[in-house]
Amino acid sequence: MELVVYREKPNPEKYSKEFLVSLLSTMKAERIFDVSVIRMISAGKIAGFYHAGSGQEAIAAGSIKEVLRKDDYLFYMHRGCNEMIAKGVPIDRLYADFFGNIYGTNRGLGAGIIHGADPTLGVLGQPGTIGSNMPLACGVGMAINQRKSKQVVYATFGDGTANRELLHGAFNYAGIWKLPVIFMCQNNEYALASKYTDEHALADGYIASRGLSYGIPSYVVDGNDVLAVYEVSKLAVERARNGEGATFIEAKTLRQNGHFVGDPRVYMDKERLEWFITHNDPISNFEKLLLDYNIVTQEELDELDHEITGQNDAAIEKADSYPLPGEERLYEGLYSTSAVPQEVK
Repeated sequence: MELVVYREKPNPEKYSKEFLVSLLSTMKAERIFDVSVIRMISAGKIAGFYHAGSGQEAIAAGSIKEVLRKDDYLFYMHRGCNEMIAKGVPIDRLYADFFGNIYGTNRGLGAGIIHGADPTLGVLGQPGTIGSNMPLACGVGMAINQRKSKQVVYATFGDGTANRELLHGAFNYAGIWKLPVIFMCQNNEYALASKYTDEHALADGYIASRGLSYGIPSYVVDGNDVLAVYEVSKLAVERARNGEGATFIEAKTLRQNGHFVGDPRVYMDKERLEWFITHNDPISNFEKLLLDYNIVTQEELDELDHEITGQNDAAIEKADSYPLPGEERLYEGLYSTSAVPQEVK
């Protein structure tokens, strides 16, 4: 078994226009959501410790939107709004999570650092510890195998989390039991402020190679190329549905924001960051590709932008119209028992 570095540049002409526009629309919805949340935090409209996902839209759109079924499962990471949008969680409910009101997916809990969930869409939430979504995904994968339902579990994490021991335990279980788990490492080059090359001991420079020692097929793909991400992810999902087990994918990209809103990014290479934003933005690159192949016109792109902006504005307005939860919400789901001592005679 060898690491596959996927260098294909997929030809968009082999896909339908509807499919391609769906991917583009998803990435644009992810981006405008990200920008809107940052704007509202900066304006004091909402509070929270937000981890922006700009620059990583192609990974979520390409590996989830047109690949996973509604009944497939998703464990996202702390930078996970892109993934929830791609899985189909309504953006007005995600905004309501940030407002902390009763319309949110968690109905007023976990505002700030998103802890949303939508079991009807297979979105099982974000665990409390970074990286613990990987062994949890293995548990769900075991249930799938017992049911023989041919579902898959998608667990995503960053390059920093890939250094936690939780990854190795999850890989071992997934390898032994051939679990239908897609492990997606979004390598945006930085774990908080640490460059991944400074904290990973990598013989070949690829985090994905770690999957091979557990018998898990592993791929490296350009995380800024949505069609390349789609093609690799489709292979991984097909393997899982056929009972062939897990796949590890390392999608290489660069985050366009700091670790959190307000992070000055002094640790990042400014010239490299500017080059990525100007020349390797996943949305701009995909738009250019579709224009070059005469699949869409500039007028259609402008119309799409107008449509998505309108939907986003309407979602914010709707989300903000709901009230905050009452005091009774604090005690919902809280249980305790107490033993009444016998009277001492």
